[in-house]
Amino acid sequence: MADVFRFKHFSIAQDQCAMKVGTDGILLGAWAISQSPRRILDIGTGTGLIALMLAQRFPDASLQAIEIDAAACEQAKENFRNSPWCDRLTAVCECFLKYSTRMEFRVQYDLIVSNPPWFNESLKSGSASRDLARHTGALSSGNLIRAAARMLSADGRFCIILPHEQRSSFGKLAEDAGLFCQHCCDVLPTKTKAPKRMLMQLSHRRPDEGPQQSQFVVETEHRHVYTQEFIAMTKDFYLRF
Repeated sequence: MADVFRFKHFSIAQDQCAMKVGTDGILLGAWAISQSPRRILDIGTGTGLIALMLAQRFPDASLQAIEIDAAACEQAKENFRNSPWCDRLTAVCECFLKYSTRMEFRVQYDLIVSNPPWFNESLKSGSASRDLARHTGALSSGNLIRAAARMLSADGRFCIILPHEQRSSFGKLAEDAGLFCQHCCDVLPTKTKAPKRMLMQLSHRRPDEGPQQSQFVVETEHRHVYTQEFIAMTKDFYLRF
C-alpha cells in the first residue's frame, strides 16, 4: 500500500492527510508523561499517530482523538480500525473549541496531548488542508490552553510540543489559565545546534521548586543517524530499531 508508515505494532496510512508522520509527533507520543492514565485526549490527531502510540504505551486507557479536517479524521479512523487497540480509540471530526464546550463538565482527561499548529505569521502554502494543520488561525495558543485546562483532571497532565521560541509566551498563557509547567525538555537537532523544539508537561499544581529541566538530542552530526537517547526513547515503536 502506497504512502504507509509502518511501526512495530501498527501502521499509519497518510495519503489523505496534509501533515505526514514526522519527528515532532513521534517524540511527543514517546515522551508524554503520565502515570497510568485512564482517559486520554489527543487534540489535532491528524493521522492518529500520537493516539496510537499512547494506546500502545498505556494498555488500560481509553483514547479520544479530535481532528477538524474531515479527510484527516477519516484517515485516523481507518488507522484506528486497523490497529490492535481499535476498541479503545475513537476519532471525532470537530473543532476542538466546540468539542470542549460541548463536553465540558461531562468528562475530564488524565492526559491531554497536542502537536498543535504553530505557524503564526509565516506564508501559507496554498493548500487549505495543509494550512489548517500548520497555522494557528483555526486554534490559537490561548484558546487551546484555556480549553485544555478546563478538560484536564485535577491530577492530570497536559503534554505538548512547540517551537522553542514559544516557551515563555506559552508558559505565560498556561499560568493565566491555571496550568503550570512541571517539565521542560529542549529538543536539539544535533548537540552543536540550538534547540528547535520544546516538549512541555503542565498540570494544575505549581511545582515547589520550579519545573524540571532537561535536554534531548535527536541526531548525531550525520543526517538520519540517530542518537542513542532517541533510539532508546523510540525503540518500542520504530521498525528500524
